[in-house]
Amino acid sequence: MSKITNDRLNPVWYRMLYSCTHMPTVVVKGLKLVVVQTKEDEVSQLKQEVQKVNKLREGIQRKLRDVENHKLEVEQQREMLRTQVIAMERGQLIRLSKSFVLFVMI
Repeated sequence: MSKITNDRLNPVWYRMLYSCTHMPTVVVKGLKLVVVQTKEDEVSQLKQEVQKVNKLREGIQRKLRDVENHKLEVEQQREMLRTQVIAMERGQLIRLSKSFVLFVMI
C-alpha cells in the first residue's frame, strides 16, 4: 500500500517541486518585464518633454529673430532721422522717406 501511495504522490510531488523551482524564473521574468515597461514609459515621457522644450526653443528663437529685425529697422530709422536733423540745421534738401522730399530754407 505504501508503494501505491508513493506512486500517487510522486506526480503531485513533482508538480510541486517543478512549480517551486520554476517559480523564481517566472517571477524574475515578470519583474524584468515590469522594469522594461517602466523604462519604456520613462523614455516616452522624456521624448515628450524634449518635443515640448524644442517647441518652446523654436518659439523663442523666432521671437528673437523678430526683435533683432525690428531693432535693425529702428536703427535705420534713427540714422535717417539723424541725417534729416543735420540737413535741417544746414538748410539742405532732405529726404523724409523714399517718396517725400522736402526743401528747407535757411
